[in-house]
Order: sequence, then structure tokens, then C-alpha cells
Amino acid sequence: MKNCLFTLILLAVSFSVYPSQLRSIKWKEISNKDGIIVFNPVEYKHDSGLVPIKFRAVINHDIVKVLSVLADENRKTEWMPNLNGIKVLDKKSVEDITVYYRYHAPWPFKDRDFIINNLGTFDSKALIVSVDIKSIKHKTDPANGSTVRGTTYDGYSIIRPEGRGKTIVEMAFLNDFGGYIPKFIVNFIQKRWPYDFMLQLREQLEKTDITLFPEFQRRAEEVFGEKSKAEDLKV
Repeated sequence: MKNCLFTLILLAVSFSVYPSQLRSIKWKEISNKDGIIVFNPVEYKHDSGLVPIKFRAVINHDIVKVLSVLADENRKTEWMPNLNGIKVLDKKSVEDITVYYRYHAPWPFKDRDFIINNLGTFDSKALIVSVDIKSIKHKTDPANGSTVRGTTYDGYSIIRPEGRGKTIVEMAFLNDFGGYIPKFIVNFIQKRWPYDFMLQLREQLEKTDITLFPEFQRRAEEVFGEKSKAEDLKV
């Protein structure tokens, strides 16, 4: 069960080999809408000329259901923005997983793909998932020439409970879509992505056919000292 958790973009407190630098920089709030707060860095320069983005959002669903949705790699193409392909390339350990993602791009652009290494931890006592993410090269690269390779220079995500029935999602990332897309367009898309991601995640969570992971349910009962209730999980 835990193995599936770390196949997120995410998906996801981290002691990785390359802890994300985005965790330690200062951020300023640039928008707050629908419970989604988006931040820009106060001071940050990258050789690519691109600007990282960070967001924090509240989800009115229990963390058991949120983690179950994020861990279900078979259904990610149902809701993740523009995702039309996903493949786990390598599982060195529970904390170290490499995933291939392919995203649809509108004509006349080619689809973009990424190979992402996820290094993270699952704090089972506090039900906190935290992952550092970064692009790497991999010997079993599925690319066949029909896509343009994107790069995630840096990123992280943290998912934690806010009592029963609420979950906090925090993510930050610096992505380059590759090819000849102007940087100002890439920066614009990155600012919009948190809203698309969170709105579609919320829609997925409203579905009644979500399979809850028993491991997450058991851990939640231990943390909160009570059994999961249907009204908390909103299944």
C-alpha cells in the first residue's frame, strides 16, 4: 500500500539526497481564490529565466480519501490537468521512485513529457506525506520522438491533515516545457496550473467510486483516536 503513495506528481517532511531549494526561499502571496493561495518568490533567479511557483490549498475532504486519490496511479489520467500517459519506470525503494508523465499540448505544439524522480517520506504518525521532485535521465525512457522533453528543475509537495474532514496540499515547482515556447507563456501557464490542478482534484474527490486505501484508514484511526466516519470521508 505504501509503495503506491510515492508514485504521486506528485505527487508529495523529506530527507532526500537533493532537498528542494524551493523549501527554503522566501515567498510572497500573489493571489487567493477559492481556497487556493498562489505565491511567487521574493527573490530567486534561475539560469532558465523561468520563475518557480508555489501554492497552498485547503480541501474539504479527509486525508484518507485525498491520499487514496493521489496514490491511485491507474486513475490519474481522469483528473490531472492534460495528463494523457503515466508509467512507473523504477522503484528503488518506497522513498525513491521514478515516473514517466506525458501531457497533451494543443496544436501546433507536440505533447510534453517528463521523467521525474520522487524522493520522499511518509510520516505515518502524523499522516504527512512530503516529496522532493526533480527531472532525471533514465535508461528505459519511453519517449519515441513524438514528444518534446520537459524539465522539472526543482519541486516539492506536502500533504497533511487539518483535523478530520480537511486536508492541506502545498506544492512548489520550477518547470521548463522545452521546445520554443516563450518563457512568458511558460510562466503564465505555471501560474494557472495550481487552480486547474486543485479544481480537478476536488472534482475527483467528489466521485462516489473512490477506493480507500485500508492502510491510510488504519493510520488515520491511530492518529485521530477514532474510526473513520462516512461523513468525514465523504465517500
